[in-house]
Amino acid sequence: MSSTARCYEKFRGPAPTSVALLEKKLTANYSKIWEGERQREDERHFRELDVQSARMFHFRNLWEEEALERMIEKETMRRFLRVKQEQAGDVARKKDKLEEVLKKEQTLLFAEQQEKAESARKEHQKLLIERAKKLEEERRLACEELARRKYEQQFLESCDPLRGEISKRRAIEIAQDRLVQLEMQRRLKLLNKKEEDYIDKILSLEPSKFSNNEGQKVEENKKNAQFLAQQIREKELTSLEEKELRRKDWEAAEEFRRQLKEEAEARLAKKLEQTLNIRKDLDNCLEAKRERQKQEADKVKAFEDLLVQQTKAQEQKVTAGKKEEKTIARKEALQYLDYVNRSRAAEVQFQKELEKIVDGQIQSEISRAAEKRARESAARKSLMEQAAGVRREQMECKAQIRIQEKLARQLEATNLKLIQEQVRMENEHQLVERRKRIATYRQALESQISHQQEECNKAIEELAREREEGQRKEEEIRRKIYEVVHSKIPETNLHPWRKLLFTKQSGVLEQSGKDMFAPHNTSH
Repeated sequence: MSSTARCYEKFRGPAPTSVALLEKKLTANYSKIWEGERQREDERHFRELDVQSARMFHFRNLWEEEALERMIEKETMRRFLRVKQEQAGDVARKKDKLEEVLKKEQTLLFAEQQEKAESARKEHQKLLIERAKKLEEERRLACEELARRKYEQQFLESCDPLRGEISKRRAIEIAQDRLVQLEMQRRLKLLNKKEEDYIDKILSLEPSKFSNNEGQKVEENKKNAQFLAQQIREKELTSLEEKELRRKDWEAAEEFRRQLKEEAEARLAKKLEQTLNIRKDLDNCLEAKRERQKQEADKVKAFEDLLVQQTKAQEQKVTAGKKEEKTIARKEALQYLDYVNRSRAAEVQFQKELEKIVDGQIQSEISRAAEKRARESAARKSLMEQAAGVRREQMECKAQIRIQEKLARQLEATNLKLIQEQVRMENEHQLVERRKRIATYRQALESQISHQQEECNKAIEELAREREEGQRKEEEIRRKIYEVVHSKIPETNLHPWRKLLFTKQSGVLEQSGKDMFAPHNTSH
């Protein structure tokens, strides 16, 4: 039996079936009426306690749901941050590995260049030492020959009978020597002119090669600058697209928050604040991502600037080496000309000494002098040919070194471009993967928010339905009580308490009953 039925039975009491029962009830103590009223008040108080406990239970369920949502959001954010930290660690490890590989390659290239330069310097030094030894040996032999000839001349001068013949033959020999000297001078001038023309031709060709190399380097620098500018433009366009997407997302979120603010009740303000905090954390994550991308771009740009500076320094070193080689070649040519001039001066001095000490010489001495001059001419010719051959070998060696250096620079530039392309492709792949992960996380988060909103709307509808059901039941109970209290039953069938209510206590009880159990009363 429900509490309403019990209250109704207590108020109405049993039906009056006998006179003895009516008399017994009429003679009962009026205190029972007030005891019934007190019991009804207790029951009403118990009902209020039940309603209050139900509300507390409902609020506790809401609090537990919100705590569960907070725990899920914290766990989601923790996993998101852990994934981001792992990704950042992978990127840092890849960068360190790439820097280490580049440093190793740079060290190997520098060591190879040093070894090549050292080997070329040693070979050049070895050739110079051999040439100096050869010249020293020839000078020593010439001094010995001069001493021997002077000894022979002193022996001939001691012969008086032969002085006249020797003087005649000496005049003939001087004339022949003069003719030979004039011919040698003419040939020497012609040879010097050819050598100077050859050197001028080589020197005129080298600047053209250098200018071609400079033009190629300028073109490569322009291409690299254009490539870097294109990369910068692509990054700017990407950043603008990301800003536009973030702006649209922000506008959508603002619209969503406005609708929630208009439709939700006051108890959903805390949940809305948590949603705003989550959005703020996502914006902070995106801002940190942009800062990290900017730092990576700055590092790549600094690395490219360092490579350009190293390339320029290497080119300056190569240019300085070429200038030094030209200076050395010109010095060697000048030394050779000085040696020829000194040899010529020595020959002139030698001829003067012969004119002073030799008065004559026999036919055998003339033939021997002719053979000696032939040997000297052959020696000079062989010396000039050897010098020209050494010079030719040096120039060929320098040309080969320049070709090898050019090929090495081209290979280095090609490897650098390949490395830059690999780094760019890897960065693009990582950027695409990050965008996919962010889009996936955003979709999951939006679906989670929509699911939570649906659950909240369902809870609100359920609470409203329960409230309406409770109000409807309470209104039904009040209506029944009002009908019981104010029903128009014949006085003969009234319960004794009803009779007392309408006779002795009609003024107070009737007014209190109307106020308490009226259908329009909503104070409870």
